[in-house]
Amino acid sequence: MTALELQDVSFSYDGKHKILDGINLRLPEGSVTAISGKSGCGKSTLAMIACGVIPKAVLQGKLTGRVLVFGEDISGKEIYETADKISMVFQDPESQLFAPAVVDEVAFAPENLCFDGETIAERIDAALSTVGMQDFKDYPPNKLSGGQQQLVALASILSLEPKIILLDEVAAQVDSQGVALLQDAVRALKAQGKTVLIIEHGRVFEPLCDRKYEMREGRLYNAEGDSCEKR
Repeated sequence: MTALELQDVSFSYDGKHKILDGINLRLPEGSVTAISGKSGCGKSTLAMIACGVIPKAVLQGKLTGRVLVFGEDISGKEIYETADKISMVFQDPESQLFAPAVVDEVAFAPENLCFDGETIAERIDAALSTVGMQDFKDYPPNKLSGGQQQLVALASILSLEPKIILLDEVAAQVDSQGVALLQDAVRALKAQGKTVLIIEHGRVFEPLCDRKYEMREGRLYNAEGDSCEKR
């Protein structure tokens, strides 16, 4: 089954210059995919469109094409309505973490959805276990390393149990130890059958991926160098 599909997606901030130009992408359920490319080529924009952040929450612009999540067009959905299906971790973990302790951070989303206490506790344990941070649940996030903070940010969305997870440059600001921790987390997500899309400037996650693409000037190319434009 196709988990995430972008159909002929184009996007422009000013209505003239296309940041994305005719993107077509299909992610099978349970697959791990990497999109690499130079800074400013459009890959982070693609991820934010895929989860509905653009154009609804962060940036306004002209968006054409369709985004399907398990076959459903999400254009008419609010972000909170699709958070249990598709969620995103951004590059800067400090911009996503605000609670006094890791456990509070991970509990925030299910608490706001009014889950019962037992369910929240189960989801906290499962999310922290997946990212290997269960021993740090009482730590203040600002006392953790950059890699650990990214793991907490990932756990905070895993508490919603999304089936599709987007990771946007999560290794960009962490050291080699942090990269190793993040790689372990991706392996755990893959073992659970999650669909993972990784946006990265380098190629540190590519060995873990089933599919690899490169973004160049708003267009997507597969491993053979063929364009993923609509034909």
